[in-house]
Amino acid sequence: MNLEQIVALLGKSERNEAVQKMLSHYGIKQPLARPKQEKNPVTPIDLKDSHGIALIFGKVKNQAYCTDAYLEDELYFTSLFYFPTKQAVADGLALPAGVKVRSNLERQIEDLGEPILKTVKTETAGMYMWHCDSFNVAFDYSDIGNKINWIMYCIHPPLIDEVIEFINGYEHGTFGWFDLCEIEQIPREWNPDNAERLQEAGYSFLPLPDGSMVALLKTDSGPDAVVYIGSEGERWTIANSLEAFLILWSKGETGIDDLDDEECADGHEELAEWLKSKQIKAPAAADFDFQAWLDEKPEAKPATVAPVKQEPAKVMDSPEKGGLLKTVKQFATGLFGSKPRKSEPLAASDIIALLGKPINDPAVASLLREQFGTKSRPETDYENGQYFGWLYAPDKGFSLLFSDSEYRKGGDSALWGSGELCLNIAAFYVATQNSPTFQGKLPFGLDFSDSKATARRKMSPYEATRHSFITDTWDTEGFRVNIFYSDNYSSIKRVVCLLPEGAVVRKLPLTYPTVNQLLNALDKGVRDPLFTGLWREEDNEKIQKSVSEMSVSEDWSESVLLDESYGVDLYFNEEEQVWAIVLCGNRYFNSVDWEGELIQGLDFDDSPEMAFQKFQREPDEREDDMENSIGYATWRFPAFDVKIVYSHESNRIYRIALRSPYSEESENEASKDDESENEAVEDEAVEDESLYRVKFPNPFGYALPKESEVRKLQKRYGFSDGYAEFLMQHNGLDCYACKDFGQEEFFVPDASRDADDIGEDIRYLFSVNSGNEYSDLKGNLEDWKMLLPYFFPIGDDAGGNVFVEVLVGPLKGAIGNLDHGRLYSVDTLAELLEEEEDAELEDMTEEQMIELLTSEDLDLFWLHAPSMEVFVRDCIFAKGDSFGVIDYEQPDEGEAAPSGGKSATNPANDAPEKQD
Repeated sequence: MNLEQIVALLGKSERNEAVQKMLSHYGIKQPLARPKQEKNPVTPIDLKDSHGIALIFGKVKNQAYCTDAYLEDELYFTSLFYFPTKQAVADGLALPAGVKVRSNLERQIEDLGEPILKTVKTETAGMYMWHCDSFNVAFDYSDIGNKINWIMYCIHPPLIDEVIEFINGYEHGTFGWFDLCEIEQIPREWNPDNAERLQEAGYSFLPLPDGSMVALLKTDSGPDAVVYIGSEGERWTIANSLEAFLILWSKGETGIDDLDDEECADGHEELAEWLKSKQIKAPAAADFDFQAWLDEKPEAKPATVAPVKQEPAKVMDSPEKGGLLKTVKQFATGLFGSKPRKSEPLAASDIIALLGKPINDPAVASLLREQFGTKSRPETDYENGQYFGWLYAPDKGFSLLFSDSEYRKGGDSALWGSGELCLNIAAFYVATQNSPTFQGKLPFGLDFSDSKATARRKMSPYEATRHSFITDTWDTEGFRVNIFYSDNYSSIKRVVCLLPEGAVVRKLPLTYPTVNQLLNALDKGVRDPLFTGLWREEDNEKIQKSVSEMSVSEDWSESVLLDESYGVDLYFNEEEQVWAIVLCGNRYFNSVDWEGELIQGLDFDDSPEMAFQKFQREPDEREDDMENSIGYATWRFPAFDVKIVYSHESNRIYRIALRSPYSEESENEASKDDESENEAVEDEAVEDESLYRVKFPNPFGYALPKESEVRKLQKRYGFSDGYAEFLMQHNGLDCYACKDFGQEEFFVPDASRDADDIGEDIRYLFSVNSGNEYSDLKGNLEDWKMLLPYFFPIGDDAGGNVFVEVLVGPLKGAIGNLDHGRLYSVDTLAELLEEEEDAELEDMTEEQMIELLTSEDLDLFWLHAPSMEVFVRDCIFAKGDSFGVIDYEQPDEGEAAPSGGKSATNPANDAPEKQD
């Protein structure tokens, strides 16, 4: 075969008949061996010695990269390496697309113009790439007289891939109102009669808020057309080519309100500039009628070649073969427009250097593309006051937080959300249950093996700024460094680098009450002069109005936050008396900070160590929550208590509470009152112990997810149709939100089961996109990924035990729960079995493994129901103020199984209450 024939096959599948003939021609066994590395998913075939070429096959990522039908994860022909002979160089051999073998770089540039990519080693050596026709061509020159080492032909990224990378490099809402720009399959449900044609010919790339989508569709002739697929069945052609669509979009003239919104005018201009820089113009194309295309009845297609059992082919598996494998790895991830991945672990300094830079900065965009993938962006919720979002790299040992620049700066809160999303925090940590240790170099020469003494020595140039307690914090040039240590301070667990947040601006000067005036106001009524005399008249009006609308119970109290004036949070009891005055530090609930006098000479900039010294004695109560990075300490005095809350990340005081004194006598009196009340409502308590069946649909799930999102999860993890239907119809259950157990709509008394049989408690059945870290399915799935592929986590109880669906074996589809105490001591299920069993695990089938994991001898798994449908219908009960599970009992022959009723779904997602 000649080069022209081989190049013509670029982009085609390994199942393509012409590709198979080419491989047979060169004696290559088929099908090809699978790539060994996920980071470099290519199979290189070395034919250099025999034919002067090398063939590179890569894994299919999505339909945009392929020119014909394919199967998931199959290989396709991505690039051809040609090693020209001396004679070919001397003759200036003509290559496909009019390219000639030019040993002189200057003449090559005269022929092909300026290269689109170059990696220069010296003035006369390096790799230079040009775009021509439907592929790219690259020449690699050496230092020896512009000698050509190799010539490579490779497919170049389709325009849609470049569009996705560009659009996702900007903040949400820049170009219109849609989720991430990403390639997804067109749902079969939209048009069942044409589902296969639609999925083969096109894909969605812009999901719109109402469930509609913009899709790219192959036509019988001419360029791919852009079509509208409406959530209510609407359909039309938006543009006859992707280029034409992008031009319309840049003008705000697509005919889609979510894309043409005038608020996105700046984004439209950005898009227009990008199109201009890429020299993108609309090609001549005939009008495409989407409806007519749907009405067609295409002829039946001949059967395609079925994949067969994989056998290894002759591959380049040694870097000694002319150094070609190293070259292949360099280009493997760059063939589609992405930069090559670094072979060395990313250094923390490379990330820290980007602190403060916006997310669309080229260096930041490159970091996100390389480390997180182009689809990854932090989730924010400006409407609900969340002006920041995290990005986690669980497989790399670090995470990033992005904040709105105006929010981080502080200043006027009216401007929050109008700035750019900028990198604010970078955290690097050692291995946890869900993540490996960060492999790059830490800043300032730090190492995870450093003790506290060693770390302090390395950070000694910044000793004057150190704030310490359980952790250490220093202010360096440009950012703050915080170190979390192991329990015995012998090593480092986490290094956090951050930009401190600025203070919220107070808009008017104030006169502050003294500490004595504040203490004298404790236990005073909301209209008592000793209390009202502390605040401005308008603040007193706000306080009195808010208190009159409060519903204060025995167990908790509400507060009034003077966040724009004094920076104080006031807590009241049911008699409308103030029992706690909380003085706010910087950014407490995004409030202005208290600038008045503080007790014991405290300062919000004090470290916990400094604060403890000022009290001159140990606190009466202290707790440090390293998971939430906060701690508190309480000192009790005869007439009042003082509670300070501090941050372990900044090692500074967060807030200071002056409170009514703790009284053991009053606690005992309250206990007696509780006993009297319990006796008075004994009959009611008996009624509360009755058993109620929880009916579905239930109003305590979350907003229903898209079916496409659930089906995507089901395809990936293999859970049952029953569980998929549960997510689409109910989307979980939040038992903490459930109230009024006796309501007939949601809970019905059930005397058929014994209330004493209620077993495992239950707090959540997980939900898709719940917004609650404890109930969110995807977050919990990440936490419990060690259970795959044998169990799928569907919920948990208050003790941390996880409810699961069995994924394989005779119990497939059954619902049970696993003992978390057994799981937390191991990293994998295989490790658990190795501790308990003598069997050779490597030789076991999945069925044998699941038989062991669910056996009574192992005592890990407890079976509740044969399926998700039965579990939801017959196993979840309320008893008193708690929820639990009663195992399903097979009804006797002829006896009908109990079933729950039906009601409308009304998702509830109560925000957590603010606590002192």
